[in-house]
Amino acid sequence: MTITIIILTILLWSSVKGEFPVKRAVEIEWDLESTPLEIRTDSVLGSDDQVYVDFYSAEEKYAGGFALYFTSTPQYELGYCTSGTDFPVNLPSTADKVWRITLTSRVVIHCNEVEVLNKLLSESTCSDSKWRTIWNRDVTKIWFDSDDTASDYYGTQLQLPEEDTSEEENESEQGDNQNYSDAAALKVSLIFLVVLLFAVDMRI
Repeated sequence: MTITIIILTILLWSSVKGEFPVKRAVEIEWDLESTPLEIRTDSVLGSDDQVYVDFYSAEEKYAGGFALYFTSTPQYELGYCTSGTDFPVNLPSTADKVWRITLTSRVVIHCNEVEVLNKLLSESTCSDSKWRTIWNRDVTKIWFDSDDTASDYYGTQLQLPEEDTSEEENESEQGDNQNYSDAAALKVSLIFLVVLLFAVDMRI
């Protein structure tokens, strides 16, 4: 019985990795150091849409952030490090884009699997003196700002939409998506259940 529960837990754990509609001005549990964040957009250059996602620690202290501006020349911004800055390489030309944010001592951004930014966080690359305090905090939560007009979906291993996908299929997919935070809570509950069952079995 315990083995069955463990297998079920593993399957449910892996199932939370998927695609979720962006909810703005809501805390979302996300360990950015261990799990790169992917964001899907369909904004075009010159639309002035923007991606605006902040990072927070478990103590709810600001731990950095990433902004992306769909101006005629696309720019990015890293909170307490850089202001609006041109990307060092050209972005993929398609409107549909999946952005992957990876955070270590560097901020690495991929767009449609193409590396478009690889920035070391240091005294020489960050203009604000508070960068070290801010970016050395462990990120456990993300927050899509209400000013974010470009982010459509977030998650891991996002897929670009197929050209022949019907509107009904898209609506169905959105209806099946669940909030990542709720899924994370489910994982914790299931782990607790596994530990409890294991302890009961040991007593028996």
